[in-house]
Amino acid sequence: MEPTDYHILAGYVKAQNLDAEQLKQQFRNLIATCNQRFKTRILSKFSISPGSEFIGVTDSQKTLLETIFYLEEEALNRQLKFTIKYVGLEGKIETSVNQESVHEMIGEGLTDARALLDRKSRGKPRIQVHFRNTAATEYIKQLLIVLSSIKSRWNTKDGQLIVELINHSSDAIVGDIFKKTRSQIWKRRKSLQVQEYCIIKQLILESECLLPNEIETLNN
Repeated sequence: MEPTDYHILAGYVKAQNLDAEQLKQQFRNLIATCNQRFKTRILSKFSISPGSEFIGVTDSQKTLLETIFYLEEEALNRQLKFTIKYVGLEGKIETSVNQESVHEMIGEGLTDARALLDRKSRGKPRIQVHFRNTAATEYIKQLLIVLSSIKSRWNTKDGQLIVELINHSSDAIVGDIFKKTRSQIWKRRKSLQVQEYCIIKQLILESECLLPNEIETLNN
C-alpha cells in the first residue's frame, strides 16, 4: 500500500496530587466524549495506552485543531486538575486506517508523533504542531503563544464560567446562568480576555483556508 498523508494527533496527560486511578478514569471519559463529538470526522478513534498517552487520526488539519480546543475547554468546564500535552502533525501512514484503534497501524507519521511526544524537554510548548505547510505551522505556533499567555491568567475554579463566556457572546445569558448582573459578567469577560481568546481561536481554526502567500504576509 502506498503511504498516504494523514493528520495525526497524539498526547499525554500529567497531573500532580491526583490519584492515578481517578486520573485515568477522568481522562478516559474526556477522550470518549471527544471521540463521540467528532465521530464523523475522526478517521481512527483516539485510543489510550496504559501509560495515559493517546493517539488518533483526523480527517483534516481543522478537525485536529478543533479536537485540541474541545479537549482543553471540556477539561476546563469539568474543572479537571490535569494538563494535556499535544503533538499534531501531518505524516504518512503505510497501512489501512483502522477506525477503532491506531495501535495496529504503522507509518512514519505515527512514529514521528510518538517520538515528539516523548521529548519532554524544558521550555517546549504544551501544544506542538508540525504541518506540511511550514508557513501555516509558524503562524499557528505564534498564535498559540499568545493564547497560552491569556490562559495562564485563568483559574480552574472559574472553568465553567469561562466556557460559558466562550460559548455565549451575550452577557445577559451568562448572567442568568450564574445569577450575576450583566455588568458583573462583562467585567469578568474583560478581565479574563475571553474575547481575545475567541478571536485567536478562530484565526487558528481558519488557518487551513489561508493561501501560503497570505500566511507569509500575516507572519511579517
